[in-house]
Amino acid sequence: MNKKYGLIKLGMVLMLLLMLAISAYPASASEEWTKESGIRIDVGGTYDSNYAYISDVVKISGGYRMYYTGYDGSTLRILSATSSDGVSWTKDSGVRLSPGGEFNVDAIASPDVIKLDSGSYRMYYMGVAGGAPNHYILSATSSDGLTWTKESGYRLTTGGTYDSGQVHNPEVIKLDDGTYRMYYFGSESGSSAYRILSATSSDGLTWTKESGVRIERDSTSDQVCYPDVIRLSDGSYRMYYSKSGGNILSATSSDGLTLTKESGTRISKGGTYDSTAYASNTITLDDGSKRMYYSGYDGGYYRILSATLPSPNPTCSSQGGDVCPNTEYCSGAFIAASDSDRCCQSTCTQTYKSPPSTCPETYVGYQKVVWDGTDWVCSSYPDWVKYMYMYTGAECTVTRTFTALESGDIMVQIEPGVDKSGCGYAVVVSGPHGRTFNTRGPSSPDTGHAFTASAGEVFSVSTDYEFDALYVWSKVQLEASVSHSLIKQNGTFVGFPLGAQDADLDGYYALSSGGDDCNDADASIHPGATETCNNKDDDCDGSTDEGLTQSCGSDVGACVAGTKTCSSGVWSSCAGEVGSTTETCNGIDDDCDGSTDEGLTQSCGSDVGACASGTQTCSAGSWGSCVGEVKPTTEVCDNSIDDDCDGQIDECLKGTTTVAP
Repeated sequence: MNKKYGLIKLGMVLMLLLMLAISAYPASASEEWTKESGIRIDVGGTYDSNYAYISDVVKISGGYRMYYTGYDGSTLRILSATSSDGVSWTKDSGVRLSPGGEFNVDAIASPDVIKLDSGSYRMYYMGVAGGAPNHYILSATSSDGLTWTKESGYRLTTGGTYDSGQVHNPEVIKLDDGTYRMYYFGSESGSSAYRILSATSSDGLTWTKESGVRIERDSTSDQVCYPDVIRLSDGSYRMYYSKSGGNILSATSSDGLTLTKESGTRISKGGTYDSTAYASNTITLDDGSKRMYYSGYDGGYYRILSATLPSPNPTCSSQGGDVCPNTEYCSGAFIAASDSDRCCQSTCTQTYKSPPSTCPETYVGYQKVVWDGTDWVCSSYPDWVKYMYMYTGAECTVTRTFTALESGDIMVQIEPGVDKSGCGYAVVVSGPHGRTFNTRGPSSPDTGHAFTASAGEVFSVSTDYEFDALYVWSKVQLEASVSHSLIKQNGTFVGFPLGAQDADLDGYYALSSGGDDCNDADASIHPGATETCNNKDDDCDGSTDEGLTQSCGSDVGACVAGTKTCSSGVWSSCAGEVGSTTETCNGIDDDCDGSTDEGLTQSCGSDVGACASGTQTCSAGSWGSCVGEVKPTTEVCDNSIDDDCDGQIDECLKGTTTVAP
């Protein structure tokens, strides 16, 4: 058998053994997810005549693009399709990635695509090759999502405690600190005992395996595989994964490392096209519902199918009926009805989960209400200006008045402090949107007030409480009635105007409002910042590019490095540098390449007459012996050869007269 296709067949057999394994612990069906009718990606194309499976979906302009594994009976490739609604898909022409190249990859599968900060894409995928190890996690990049360039090296390979045999199916997420975590399933050498493992990376290229197991098997005959991870509204994680026998289960985690299996089955096998079912990936739709794309096997073909998890806030119209009032919410199946108060199987009795009109006022800064797919949450806007002042005087009551110079959103926020004897516990906002709120101690949940002011509107903020800090956050420019008060900047109390602004949110206040930030439009410029050669006063000390030097040239051999000095954002020429010269036989690295007297030879001896010159080689500053030289000998008369190499031939016969007989 051809080695290449024999290896591919071996890889396919391993996958099929995994997918067709019979579960010893069948789980009951769950009503949490509902299978959608029909097929999302069917077999029958040039490159997916046998299988279309193991997919990943990313959102693009105008809809979605799905990357999936196609098999034509001999070769595994990565293909793609697009959709405007996530249900009807059109296959893209051509192939996204084919086998071959580095590591002698004979088969590739299991694409997982992330969008990078630059706007381009990186695809992680599994490669199978001859030799050992024969499974890798590799990667490729693309600027448009269609044309991909393989990146050199491997991202992950076998060799760990639980993955000495195989590594499969990467699932990569970006963490809150900007690093990445990859979930994958692996097996030990000579075994198909799959477990779900993980690795981390700071740049998405170099990965370090994390110790332990993320999802362990339930028994020695069990398998867990095909991880698919999403973030929940509270910042925790839910992993969907597959188990022996082809059911899709789930587990949750607060940190992404320690996962707790959830009871029940999310998607059960047993449909027209999914006598076995395997997780691929899950997306959250605009209405808060979720759609899972999964691989279904009917005994002959793999196809890509889907199931949905409805939003917790459905309406009857979204389920084929009329619209329930916002005060009603019905669980269970919806049916069509003509009357407005009976759109479900029975009269709506539960309370509809309406979005809050404003965010909880314990949040610092402006918030907006958004649906995260599970619940209504408050999300911060970044484009706010913070006005802040600090009160530490002996008086109990302080009032400050503001004028909104344009219409926009405003929030008054208190950092609770300690009780001052004889003072109260309230902050009063006076004006068209006035309100009083309690500020007793850090445990008080009511520490802010948000409202929308009109242009020219005047409002006052009063307190009869000794607080740590009073913030006024605004999306519009405010004019303050009091010019100076105490505010906190980077942990230090300093005297600034009440209207002190930190427009670039770098923790330093603008010079124009009494602070020491010399450029409040650039967060990289502020006191204490590192000065760089850019013709800017990065550290706000009144000088530009001061004291900036850098080494230039080389210190190798006879060379001496020089110094460049920054001036007006430009590095000077290299001063004081001693450069390289031609290498000579002196025991010195004249050309500064790290080697001394290298490659130096010279001719020696003579090439006159019967003599032949030789070669001397330099070593440690001295010329060696003459190698290959043929030296002069005693002249032999009457042989027509210049034996003594003096330029004359048979000179010993000169003066002799030859007499004919």
